[in-house]
Amino acid sequence: MPRGLAAVGRAVLGPAARSLAALGPAAFGMAALGLALGVAACDRSESPRRPTLAEQRRAGFHAGPRDVMVYFARPESCAVSGFARHVAGDTPVAVVRAALDSLLAGPHDDERAAGWISAIPDTAETRRHLTSHRAFHLEAGHDGGPVEIRDLRELPDGTLLVDFTAPMRAYDHGRTEEMPLRLCSLMRQLDSTVGQFGWWAGTRYAIEGESKAAFQP
Repeated sequence: MPRGLAAVGRAVLGPAARSLAALGPAAFGMAALGLALGVAACDRSESPRRPTLAEQRRAGFHAGPRDVMVYFARPESCAVSGFARHVAGDTPVAVVRAALDSLLAGPHDDERAAGWISAIPDTAETRRHLTSHRAFHLEAGHDGGPVEIRDLRELPDGTLLVDFTAPMRAYDHGRTEEMPLRLCSLMRQLDSTVGQFGWWAGTRYAIEGESKAAFQP
């Protein structure tokens, strides 16, 4: 048995070393080695979790006014394009809320004149949706008002919850042949506007707290 290991055995085992020594050098060495490894394992602390890229980006956030992009679509395709808006916010969530508020306001007059639209229902559409449902004695699920942000917050899993008020349901106006394009444009507008910042691991969308599979990235 190496002298160093024997020294460890005598130092760690103390009086028990004499009994082990009587069993022979091999037994004494194995006992010392086992105890030394056990002590080392106990001393080994868990490494701290490294922050994700999204967390690092949020850590570098600076409050104040900034230019952001909001995204609008073409009527005949799912393609979207970004348009600059100037917003302010003291936190990442506040900046995203300001950007989404600008998105919900719809295209400016010159952008609309150039052929850009929003797949997000405006007040005129939510009222039409409500009226058509009432004509057939159906429940529209909203009051015909504007689409607004009901809740916006980070979830424990690191994703961002974006919860809209009930009038967002007017995007589904029953015309099944138009729905794939409408939903594609709507989701791209939302994903591009929220995702430009890279501050969260993902986004979860909801309407009045309800998350439908079709209404997700």
